[in-house]
Amino acid sequence: MSFLLRSIYVILLFLLTAVLSACQGPVEPAPLMTEATTLREQYPEWPMDSVVSLMERLPNGTELALAIYQESKPAFLGLSRQGDSLIVVNNADRVYEIGSISKVFTAAILAQAVTENKVKLEESIWPLLALEQTPETVITLKQLANHTSGMPRVPSNMMLYAVTHPNNPYKEYSPEKLRTYLTDKLTLDEDPGTKYAYSNLGAGLLGYTMTQAYDQSYEALLREKITVPFGMQQTTTDITQVEDQIISGLKPNGSAAQHWEFTDALIGAGGILSTARDLTRFLATQLAQENAYITLQQQSTFSVSDNMDLALGWHILYQDDGAAWHWHNGGTGGYRSSMTIDTAQQTAALVLSNVSAGFTASSGVDQLNYMLMRHMEAPANE
Repeated sequence: MSFLLRSIYVILLFLLTAVLSACQGPVEPAPLMTEATTLREQYPEWPMDSVVSLMERLPNGTELALAIYQESKPAFLGLSRQGDSLIVVNNADRVYEIGSISKVFTAAILAQAVTENKVKLEESIWPLLALEQTPETVITLKQLANHTSGMPRVPSNMMLYAVTHPNNPYKEYSPEKLRTYLTDKLTLDEDPGTKYAYSNLGAGLLGYTMTQAYDQSYEALLREKITVPFGMQQTTTDITQVEDQIISGLKPNGSAAQHWEFTDALIGAGGILSTARDLTRFLATQLAQENAYITLQQQSTFSVSDNMDLALGWHILYQDDGAAWHWHNGGTGGYRSSMTIDTAQQTAALVLSNVSAGFTASSGVDQLNYMLMRHMEAPANE
């Protein structure tokens, strides 16, 4: 069997095992007792039909934290499904895993490093990593940030652990294992800079490369570059700092999900925890564009199609009406999230949920996020 076929087989096995593990005994949600019309009357600024439609497909114990930002002001709405009823709750300061939304933060750290003249976007990552043996193919920081590095989605030397520990697949993947992989096992799926291929490995490696460039931990960089300047006091990669505020994640069968743990090797790909209020502060700074690095981060760096470009960390989604939305989502074993900004309209929307990305209906989190954006454009049409 060729290396490529073996790789495909291992990846499929990993995905199948993770899905089967997550989906044992799936919950069949019951219709909600609370009527959408009542909530729509109470909260006209929110697309309640869309909210209720999503919650009807998610299990009891689901808790959504919604946020919108318009006219320079945030608004929050929390909803919890309890006993097949929909309850309004105050959860703007409750903590969720945000999964791959972390990649936007990692790219923001990169953009700051560029504007500080610490690194250059187009420079090779290898001198920064100082590996014992440098791979021949040049891969740049920009290519890690916009998913054009050609790297596979995850490194091959974490597969066995991930397959046998699908509830916490990144826990044991250390910087030492990452460096061994890059030196001895790295095989690219595409030539760097030629094709978009989403890579947790690439984004995680970007975060690790930043720790090497600054000689600091990822958590220290996150605090110095983002959370402290923006007043994001409940945003961290260290669960011990916020464990009294975290909302328990749910597997598709409705049981409690295990928290995903990362080392600095790949933490930049998905290891951040945050709240709706903190993330809205982050989105507000992205809209304000008062810092040169934010403008740099939001610029298109690669065109995928007529409908999508890639910035640094952000996907730029072009809408039928000509709008350009910067968007990213996230998913872990117990959480699904989605956030969008429209720099032209100065609006933003965010959805955090405590439902596993392995639950089929959780894809509705993205659709609800888009609906929040459209509802701000024409709220009377909802």
